Amino acid sequence: MAGTERIREERRQPNARERERLERLRKEKERKRRLELQKRKRRRRRIQLFFRLIKTAAVVTVVVLVCSGAGRLLGGRFSEGVVNMLWHNGAEGSGGQETLPASAVPVLASGTADEAVLAKLSQMYAGNPQAQDILEHPENYPDDLLALLAKRPETLTFVLHYPENKNVRHKVDLSGEIEQGKIPLFYQWDERWGYDAYGDNIVALAGCGPTCLSMVAVGLTGDTSLHPGEVARFSAEKGFVTEAGTAWDLMTLGAEELGLHSEELPLDEGRMRSAVENGMPVICSMRPGDFTDTGHFIVLVGWEDGGFRVNDPNSKDNSSRLWTYEELEWQIKNLWAYSL
Repeated sequence: MAGTERIREERRQPNARERERLERLRKEKERKRRLELQKRKRRRRRIQLFFRLIKTAAVVTVVVLVCSGAGRLLGGRFSEGVVNMLWHNGAEGSGGQETLPASAVPVLASGTADEAVLAKLSQMYAGNPQAQDILEHPENYPDDLLALLAKRPETLTFVLHYPENKNVRHKVDLSGEIEQGKIPLFYQWDERWGYDAYGDNIVALAGCGPTCLSMVAVGLTGDTSLHPGEVARFSAEKGFVTEAGTAWDLMTLGAEELGLHSEELPLDEGRMRSAVENGMPVICSMRPGDFTDTGHFIVLVGWEDGGFRVNDPNSKDNSSRLWTYEELEWQIKNLWAYSL
């Protein structure tokens, strides 16, 4: 009798082939759902662009009509100047911004965020009116950005503004921010460049490498045009972006093209300390640990009170404390010192 019940139970359980079939069906259903979400987003972007163009055309038409009378009084110069100004600003976007075509904007996975991430965000921002749109409509935000926000609360504003800024390239002006002789601290999720494409991703999520090299380049050369967005574009154009992230060649060959001299250092506390004390910042490629779950780049910029001062492009907390050699040693995969 027991044997008969066991046979019936085994018949009720799906065999390996059936489980594989069910798993394939589940994956195919998930793939179709994601494709449908992407199609909806593209349609929404096209509609938004269409209405934006209509609005711009209407404004230009009204201004031209209003200015035409004054233009006759001033020999046509008034209206011509206003129209030229509107045309120039429209090409670059308001506030020195450039609106990018949809084809230039990376499509990031959304609508499938981990339940643990969503639960953590709900706990972190319950009662915070600024974060309500994220909590109520997480499907409007890339899954990886939501995961970043759950780890880095300082990225709230950046994540919140993603929907309206993902296809905008900002004009970056670092004048007045850079102190001569000091390596600046840039964050990859800065709104001025964090939304910029970097390979199939964006600088905020994958651009730690170019952001670190930008800190070094701007700090040593004083050339403020070498901001993280610009170095990210340089890295992509030169082929330093790989599926795994940023190739180490950016830190050597790429740095040389930007006018920097790089020297690969051994993992030695004395050499590292000597470099930063002599004004040579050190970029470190990091393995999973205190700074990352996968891979990351940081910059050592000084030595104080028995520890290294770190510029972490992804964390204010990590950049606000000193790190001993013992804390860093086991996490460093490779490192380079820089000079002119």
